[in-house]
Amino acid sequence: MAFSIPIFLFLLQFLNLASSQSFIGVNYGQVADNLPSPSATAKLLQSTAVQKVRLYGADPAIIKALANTGIGIVIGAANGEIPALASDPNFATQWINSNVLAHYPASKIILITVGNEVLLTNDQNLISQLLPAMQNMQRALSSAALGGKVKVSTVHSMAILSRSDPPSSGLFNPAYQDTMRRLLQFQKDNGSPLAVNPYPFFAYQSDPRPETLAFCLFQPNSGRVDSGNGIKYMNMFDAQVDAVRSALNAMGFDDVEILVAETGWPYNGDSNEAGPGVENARAYNGNLVAHLRSMVGTPLMPGKSVDTYIFALYDEDLKPGPASERSFGLFKPDLSMTYDIGLSKISLAPSTPKTPSPKPTKACWCVPKDGVSDAQLQASLDYACGQGIDCGPIQPGGACFEPNTRASHASYAMNLYYQMSAKNPWNCDFSETATLTFQNPSKFLSTPMLFPCIYIHPHVTMAASTLVGVPENHEEVHHMVRDLARVHFNLAISSKDLHGNPLLPKLAVRFNSLNHMKHGRISTLPCASLASPRTLSIIMCALFSSWFVRGWQERSPLGGKANHTIVRMRDQIYMDFKQNKKTSIFKQENCRVKAVQFDYGWPSISVDRLLFSGQTTI
Repeated sequence: MAFSIPIFLFLLQFLNLASSQSFIGVNYGQVADNLPSPSATAKLLQSTAVQKVRLYGADPAIIKALANTGIGIVIGAANGEIPALASDPNFATQWINSNVLAHYPASKIILITVGNEVLLTNDQNLISQLLPAMQNMQRALSSAALGGKVKVSTVHSMAILSRSDPPSSGLFNPAYQDTMRRLLQFQKDNGSPLAVNPYPFFAYQSDPRPETLAFCLFQPNSGRVDSGNGIKYMNMFDAQVDAVRSALNAMGFDDVEILVAETGWPYNGDSNEAGPGVENARAYNGNLVAHLRSMVGTPLMPGKSVDTYIFALYDEDLKPGPASERSFGLFKPDLSMTYDIGLSKISLAPSTPKTPSPKPTKACWCVPKDGVSDAQLQASLDYACGQGIDCGPIQPGGACFEPNTRASHASYAMNLYYQMSAKNPWNCDFSETATLTFQNPSKFLSTPMLFPCIYIHPHVTMAASTLVGVPENHEEVHHMVRDLARVHFNLAISSKDLHGNPLLPKLAVRFNSLNHMKHGRISTLPCASLASPRTLSIIMCALFSSWFVRGWQERSPLGGKANHTIVRMRDQIYMDFKQNKKTSIFKQENCRVKAVQFDYGWPSISVDRLLFSGQTTI
């Protein structure tokens, strides 16, 4: 089979995203006396898009509760354990036996952090023991044949940098240079990431100006230009992460990856604390998640998202310090959300519709408020386009370039950003310069422009591809596919303007409910992408890859006693789940898909092979 290089590279990037949003994690602290049980927490996590959990210790009850969930687990050795780990290899072996081998591989342990912000303690004896402790831990893992499967790292505060502004000037603190060089050489040799704790919240507290708050919350702002390389940064998170990247590069470790071990924003604080609040916390964490999902990356690391662990899963009511220290939790002890940042699978991917014709919801658009100045519009325009949305259509020659006004271009960018941010109301704020409307702005433009919020069914609006899952009722499959075809794909892909050009050159698509059944458990595979109609076809084809959807015996879909039905995705899709169903979906060239009815009665889907026109034929 022959792939063109661009398509092949795209599929690699897409499949990496589609397999799971593995770059989104959460910190699970236990300095509290009111936490839910580990089993309840495991169920909660499975209801979210969170794919990784960081523990500060190695609580066996939690590790066991997360077994067979597929959730990656980071466990930690406390600072107090470092001396024993450094001086006694047998202690390291016992630690691995008790905390890793006792649970692995059922519990998906992926990383061990040795100590937390050790350099910040300024305890020279402890600092000198950090690397030997990590080395002994690594040797113990290697002896257990886990050397390449479970990584070893340590977590640093941003204080390891002596300079971080501008980001290109990032350097490690001279006091830690020798230690950092040895640690990084160890991490390079063993393929483990440099783990850091960037907190824009603390950056705002040291500079509590309105423009700094917008910069920290991923909200519209004028940006900050890096005087060293001319790059314009639109948010503090990217600036902080790139400062670490610059420090790594300056020391010659450009191949060491970065992991964000902690970042978050408190929803409550003392009266003298600047920044805490529910709306600020929702804005920071929600926009952070949207930023990570966009796969835009940072200016120095474009096109990929850094693994990021949000602080924190729950409040820790026994923590000392200001009230903010006890107010970072995304969830309450009763498992309800403190505020919604779009992590719930329910909010991301509504369940299969129970009725064939759900009532449509009213479409809405994000537009500038009346009286907003051109300068404010330009700031909002720069911000939205800087977050990774496709602003090509409002460039000269683009489908939405006319009318060539600041207001029209800003309307396009602000609305597309809002639509791509799961239509969260706080993503249509733009420093109080935007508002939501139920009137399609395109009707008032001299050149009609279809805004990308054509999705009117709730289950299509947020999922837009619950195409084939595993409902027991075969009729539900038919209704689900039919509604998607009528409302989403046909309307979006076939719509043309007066000149015959696609009205929606870039289609916002969110795939959240491609499911498979394994031992009675449904797993979801969330991902999001911007795609042209042609690329969308490739994505849909890739989503049916046997990498994702397999039989319960993990066998080839062509083996065993399965009854095979060919599904050919060209102009039509044919489904035969004991019934003959034919539903128009969208134009798909040269993609062969096999639908498999396994002998236990639930339908499943798997790709036989991917073929692309111009190189091969079916």
